[in-house]
Amino acid sequence: MTEDPVLKRLEELKRAVEEGRVVRISGVRVKKLEYQQTRRGGVVVIINDGELVDYAKRLLTRRIEVE
Repeated sequence: MTEDPVLKRLEELKRAVEEGRVVRISGVRVKKLEYQQTRRGGVVVIINDGELVDYAKRLLTRRIEVE
């Protein structure tokens, strides 16, 4: 069984946020990152309780900074 690279990257970003590292996606500082799988198989990412909401595949193509 192969793990989805999108879910793997989201898990890495979520772990970095939980560790207290500074994570920015398109200039937005991430304080809380959640994601949910949709019925049709996509993944929706919710950042900072709705400040930024997008599908994971589109979100991960944006500029991501982890410090």
